[in-house]
Amino acid sequence: MSNTPRTDALVIVTEEATFSPDVLPSWEDYCAIKDHARQLERELFDAIVRAENAEAQNLWRKFIRLLEIVEETDDGVPFRPNSIQSCRALDGMQMQSIIERAKALYTEPKVL
Repeated sequence: MSNTPRTDALVIVTEEATFSPDVLPSWEDYCAIKDHARQLERELFDAIVRAENAEAQNLWRKFIRLLEIVEETDDGVPFRPNSIQSCRALDGMQMQSIIERAKALYTEPKVL
């Protein structure tokens, strides 16, 4: 191997130091790289969780909007074309409670 530095080498730059594949880092530098990688991994995971939570909230909003649709018959009687039903009364009451709680949590954001 020649002593000339590689021009195509990946160079890692962190706030602590600059690293190249041609030079082995010191133990302190290795620990700094490892800590930095862990921090990036935590930030990525947090970003993924936030995106998934935002998507879940959006889906709940759409679902609740569908349940909130009220139309009117030709006779002028209001009705809801979308509903969730259960042949078990207690399950139906629990579902109603869950939907009401979700509606309270995921309705359109209020402007302050």
